Amino acid sequence: MKNWILLIILLGLAIAAYFVVQRDSGSSISVEDRQFAVEDASSIHKIFIADRSGESTTLERDGDGWIYNNEYPARPGAVENLMEVLTGVELKFIPPKAALNSIVKDLSVNGIKVELYNAADQKIRVYYVGGMTNDERGTYYIMEGSDQPYCMHLPQMEGGLKYRYLMLGDEWKDRRVFLAEAEDLTRVAIEYPKQQGKSFELIKEGGDYFVSSPFLDREQPIKTNRSKAEVYFNDLVTPVAEAFKNDVVKQDSIKATLPFAIVEFETNDGRQEQVRFLPVRQTDPNNRVHVLRYYADCSWGELMMIQHPVFQKVFLSYEHWME
Repeated sequence: MKNWILLIILLGLAIAAYFVVQRDSGSSISVEDRQFAVEDASSIHKIFIADRSGESTTLERDGDGWIYNNEYPARPGAVENLMEVLTGVELKFIPPKAALNSIVKDLSVNGIKVELYNAADQKIRVYYVGGMTNDERGTYYIMEGSDQPYCMHLPQMEGGLKYRYLMLGDEWKDRRVFLAEAEDLTRVAIEYPKQQGKSFELIKEGGDYFVSSPFLDREQPIKTNRSKAEVYFNDLVTPVAEAFKNDVVKQDSIKATLPFAIVEFETNDGRQEQVRFLPVRQTDPNNRVHVLRYYADCSWGELMMIQHPVFQKVFLSYEHWME
């Protein structure tokens, strides 16, 4: 008899506990205002970021890449870092009530706004990103329309997340000097003003490649090795600049420098561009002059700094194609 009574009591407690849990989970507890991560990265087609100073960034999908502010190809690495946050950010902890006022105030003063859109140009997330926790292991977020901030983080890394959103100007731009795809190139010509005999022109016609050198009286194109030419076209469009230098002073005097090399390229849609590589001379402690860097003066208006070791595969000579 006692066992039956004990069993009834335990069953009653279990039923009571079930209804308490059901009541609490179905009441005022909501997780919608903490769902900052977008599960499917491919569903994000436009990203708008704005800070309190009025600076803004718009990134939009363009085929396999992204366009920055409706004009420039975006740097793949920067977009990948941002996407990692947009899709992988997780809740670290819910701030205590005593800290809410200061967190919300900081978000309202220093927070950046983030808007995410799908392919139909519909908003799928709008939230604000603020500062870091005291231990610099979490970042405060708040969903638009909510008064509850959350501390978020990327589990695989430590440090603040705001810097991944808050880049400006040239930091978002693709740093490839030759903005083209290897398969789209139809012509590349390199002139070396001080070594004209090393200059050459490489042309793609159908599936074949032809090389010539007008400075050596070899204007008649000669068929060259296809594999070698395909590797070269890929080597041309792969390397990236060290940095943009669009804000450097005395640009006129820099651009008046005699180029080490002048590279022209043409694509199958008729686009023709030119990049002039202007030496940056450095003197070592023994008073010897070295050139390890060049300004890349691009015909579409960009000025970049490049390193010779990174681009040395681009600076081939006519003799290379005769080997």
